[in-house]
Amino acid sequence: MVEYACRMCETGGEFRFCTCADDEPLAPPMWVLERHDPTLPGQRVKGRVRVLDWSDDELSSRDSILAALREGDCFDFAYEADVGDVFEVRYDAGRPPWRYRVEPVADQVDTVEWAIDTSDKLTFWRTQMVQVSAGPVDWAAS
Repeated sequence: MVEYACRMCETGGEFRFCTCADDEPLAPPMWVLERHDPTLPGQRVKGRVRVLDWSDDELSSRDSILAALREGDCFDFAYEADVGDVFEVRYDAGRPPWRYRVEPVADQVDTVEWAIDTSDKLTFWRTQMVQVSAGPVDWAAS
């Protein structure tokens, strides 16, 4: 068994997305889970988006989180993915967060899976997201 800094979250795996922050202000590394609320107004903004270069280590970590989301046992609470859910990991205050989104699987009715979110701050539905949960990222002790 892997030992975690947060004892409530002891399970196997490289990391765990915990909700046991004890009402402390969150700072990176942290995560936020959002759900789409179509009743909220969308935004209509035009502009340019800056594309960033990611290091190989950053891309590897991003892909490891995607794999854990797809396995479905990385939260310390019961979670059922819904199309449009967005999961954001803020790992460094100086870098933009990694974002993942639940999308339908093509040609498979009622099947969804996590994917890397390719939206940007100018995407219409981004202002329609409502926070569901948040907490620290609890990396496994080495």
